[in-house]
Amino acid sequence: MDSIPEAPHPQTELRRLLVEIACTSLQLWSIHTGRSKLDLVLACGLWSQGSERSSNLTRTFNRYLSLKTLPRRPHTEDILRIAYFVLQQTPAADAPLLEQQLDHFLLLQESLSLQPRTHAA
Repeated sequence: MDSIPEAPHPQTELRRLLVEIACTSLQLWSIHTGRSKLDLVLACGLWSQGSERSSNLTRTFNRYLSLKTLPRRPHTEDILRIAYFVLQQTPAADAPLLEQQLDHFLLLQESLSLQPRTHAA
């Protein structure tokens, strides 16, 4: 008898979606502007070059491009702000994937916030 694979834990799914959102945002930005990752980080206004060296800024953003390097407590709001910034810079016809990822992320995040928390004994 074949077993049905277990659905991923909702927190794991949120982390996976966050990485996908960061990657899709960077890809759309690069395609539509021809500009770099550093340009994206600076243009969206989350981090300023005056506050950190450019290598530190891109290293920080790079951590959000892979599940293996995603911080244990990611700055979700920063990645969402980058994604919405990219959506503003991208023709709507070219961004359905990013919009879908954002919608899925926000719905899952909302459903988790509505669930009662369970405490281990």
